[in-house]
Amino acid sequence: MDLARTTLISKNITVLGKRTSVRLEPAMWEALQEIAEKENASLNDICSHVHHNRLESSLTSALRVYILTYYRFPKMRSLRPCRENS
Repeated sequence: MDLARTTLISKNITVLGKRTSVRLEPAMWEALQEIAEKENASLNDICSHVHHNRLESSLTSALRVYILTYYRFPKMRSLRPCRENS
């Protein structure tokens, strides 16, 4: 594993119309972008969906669980993200 690739990256996103910042590992950002492309959604759409459906965890933690769930349990992929512009 390349240690330089484990550094957290901060990105500004819009969650349900409000700007916020999220820090994730590069591999997590890549996975989120891949999911967004597969679901024909934006990163903001995915993050809004996760935020809307999370329980009491932080958004960052909820995003990691969402990514893991998306890839480990493909049957749950029918849960579509809410759209920012809907």
